Order: sequence, then C-alpha cells, then structure tokens
Amino acid sequence: MTRGVLGAHVRLFREHLSVERRLGENTVRAYVHDLEQYEEFLAHRGLRSAHAVRASDVEAYVADRGWAAST
Repeated sequence: MTRGVLGAHVRLFREHLSVERRLGENTVRAYVHDLEQYEEFLAHRGLRSAHAVRASDVEAYVADRGWAAST
C-alpha cells in the first residue's frame, strides 16, 4: 500500500503500533483497514499525496461516514 495517497505513512504507522505501542495484531489490522478506507476516499477525491490533504477532506470523510462531529 505504499503507492497510495498516504504512501509509506501507513506502513510506518503500522510499525509504530506493533513495535512501539505493542498493540495486538487484530487491533493493528483494524487501524490499517480504517486507513485504507480513508485512503480510498481520498483517491476518489483526486488526491495523490498526503501533503495534498486538507481539513476539508477530513471533514468530508467524517460527513460521508455519517459520524457526529464529536467522533
């Protein structure tokens, strides 16, 4: 998944969760899955790099998921 919008950031975050935070594999998998869904959303918005992501993209993702602002 290193070629997507979030690129190597996902891999590094996965390593951080596994090695530094010592989270269980199922928990790590769940976090990565959530990031993959977010990355797909960003790609559909035409974004090609993490540097291009703006607050409005995050807000649109939260709204698209139907989450409350407090989530």
